[in-house]
Amino acid sequence: MAGPDAPTRREERAQRARAERLRQAPKAVAKNLAVVAVAVGVVAGAWWGIEHLPKDAGTGHIHAGFKMFDNGTLVPFNDKSFDLTETGFARCHLHNGDRGVPYVMHIEGKLGITLQECFQHWGMSASGSTVTYSPAQGRASHGNNATYSWQLWVDLCGDGANNWYKEPALFKFKPVQHSRMLITFAPNDATAQSLTTELNQVPSDSDINFTAQDTCRS
Repeated sequence: MAGPDAPTRREERAQRARAERLRQAPKAVAKNLAVVAVAVGVVAGAWWGIEHLPKDAGTGHIHAGFKMFDNGTLVPFNDKSFDLTETGFARCHLHNGDRGVPYVMHIEGKLGITLQECFQHWGMSASGSTVTYSPAQGRASHGNNATYSWQLWVDLCGDGANNWYKEPALFKFKPVQHSRMLITFAPNDATAQSLTTELNQVPSDSDINFTAQDTCRS
């Protein structure tokens, strides 16, 4: 028979509950700390991502003209397979029908896209030394050799008419509004003067500006 000071069943249950809470307390603290750590990590990651966004990652709509030559032969981009109606919308696209002028890039949405990314949208690939063509272009893919190499010549809007320079970034170049670009597989020692015939075929300011927006040069 229990003594007068013996705990009741209710008190025993309460004591066991308190003991269990004390035993579980370290686990609860650890769990809460883990949740806090994850939250802090998410916030820190978001902040890092915002801080490291490309400075040119705004949005807009730009036009840039181009032509591409492979050892003096024009590489075609006027096949219907390159037209927006066939490819579907992409950040870098072409209007080759009645709505536009062939060989004018339209870059819409997030800006800062590279030539390499444009080519990917068109079923091609390009690195610093090799180009893989689309089947519609009917040309064999190839890269640099001892005497010829892929080159990019650029005429920037507003820097003077036909002021062409050789762009070292090549396919990592990011077209800007009204830029004119010659992509060519040419002799390593090619100059703007030796490439005059090809440069003169790049769409002019008036072609690039077919929507009657502000012109590049007066």
